[in-house]
Amino acid sequence: MSQTTQRTAPRWLGQLAAAHWTVLFFLATALSALAVTRTEGMATVLMVVPFTLLALNLGAAIITLPRFRRDLPLLIFHLSLLALVILLVASRLTYFQAGANLAEGETFSGNWVASEGGPMHHQAARELSFTNLGFRDVWPRQGPFRYTYNRIQWQSADGQSHFSVIGNDTPLVLNGYRIYTGPVRGFAPVFRWEDNKGNRTVGMVHLNNEVVDETPSVNEWQLPSGTRVWAMLDRGAASPREFAPRADRRERRNLGADSLPHSLVLRLGDAKRFELRVGESVDIDNGTLTYLKLTAWMGYKIIYDPMRPWLLSTVIIGVLSLCWFYLRRVFRGSSWDSD
Repeated sequence: MSQTTQRTAPRWLGQLAAAHWTVLFFLATALSALAVTRTEGMATVLMVVPFTLLALNLGAAIITLPRFRRDLPLLIFHLSLLALVILLVASRLTYFQAGANLAEGETFSGNWVASEGGPMHHQAARELSFTNLGFRDVWPRQGPFRYTYNRIQWQSADGQSHFSVIGNDTPLVLNGYRIYTGPVRGFAPVFRWEDNKGNRTVGMVHLNNEVVDETPSVNEWQLPSGTRVWAMLDRGAASPREFAPRADRRERRNLGADSLPHSLVLRLGDAKRFELRVGESVDIDNGTLTYLKLTAWMGYKIIYDPMRPWLLSTVIIGVLSLCWFYLRRVFRGSSWDSD
């Protein structure tokens, strides 16, 4: 930018480009990060403010400082940095992430375990539809890490059914949402409830996360009659670690639920206790509860970030321009003119 152009630039723009605004950005970011740890639900607002300040400061510097105009790679780098800041703000305003737990054969119906998102997210995630068809955990020959292969069914916009296999790092992308398998999973007993009028209802209960620790798999739920029932998966003296794959068998389907020796303990308050095996029934509140089978549920991560490819492209351009700037200075001498 020529000196004439620099003189005609608004004075306030030159003041906005001053270095003390950059220092203020770092201070505001530090304070916002500290506030985020103490304030729930305010992370987006608290972080958008300092990054907006940085974008204004950086944009004003690009316009008013002549050395950016005289040095193309330096200009490209700072434009990339400005774009990166703007995209980070846009990403924070539009992002969405949530968790969902589905048992084998269960279809997602818009119910989240937990979710968070930016204020500008359009909340279309509840319209997603996919069905868990079961999963396999595969262990490599060495190390505790496992790969998860989860087969799911989904429908395209034309109503056609499709099948995909997703995993820890292999998502299914539906309407911009990336669906991964998560680290949580557990057992899911399937029951049939029949009231005294002959009406039957089949449902399942997700027991607690099997991967957190070695506590028994338990949960509490409510029967259609209104009675609350506490359930625990009883594997006798065995611990969950004893059902991990042996050295000669390095994979397991649905946590091994199909072949797991167990019984299901049911409690109604402190007075009644029942122990059921698959196929057995118990009479409760003028109805019959039958334990049909044991399966497993999978926890999913659902992520939406439309700015992700743009962020990646901007970072690549910024890195390349910075390499251009320094390589040129190394091999051809400096062309950085003083102001």
